[in-house]
Parts: sequence; C-alpha cells; structure tokens
Amino acid sequence: MIGRTQKTWERMRRRGDREWYFAYLRSHHWRQLRKRRLAKARWRCERCGRVDRHHDARRGTRLHVHHKNYARLSNERMSDLMALCRACHARQHRVIG
Repeated sequence: MIGRTQKTWERMRRRGDREWYFAYLRSHHWRQLRKRRLAKARWRCERCGRVDRHHDARRGTRLHVHHKNYARLSNERMSDLMALCRACHARQHRVIG
C-alpha cells in the first residue's frame, strides 16, 4: 500500500482505533495479499496440509492467513504471513495466547 491509503492506515493505527484492523482485512490490498500467500502455500494449510475448499469442495476447508507479527501491518512481507486451516489457526492463537 502506498500513498494516501497508506497514510490513512498509519493514522488509524497510531490512534489505537481497533476498527482499522478489521477495515484493513476488508481492503483490496489485503484480499490480494491473502490470495498471493495462499497460492504460495499451494492452497494448503502450512501446518497440517489440509487443502482449501475452493480447490477440493468435498474434503477442503476455508484457509485463513495468519499474521506471524504485526510490525509491518499493511506493508507485510510474505514471510510475515502463514496459511492455516481453522483448527491450526485456533491452536496458533492458543500458543501465542
């Protein structure tokens, strides 16, 4: 993200506005980044290997893209993100917890 949009995210983040994160997750930028991370993971959970439901409707699950850290939020690197199924994502948050 660059320009005015980036400045808006930064201002919201500095203000401590919780809604900025949820708004960010609805942004075009995040949707594109999420799609890139899932493709890089070959549409599989990086922990257990379950496949995304859009690639196998019978056996698949909806994959989440987990932020390993929030240091570069809205400017993430691929290494800041991880594709996880719902169960592994919940386990990851319990570990961090």
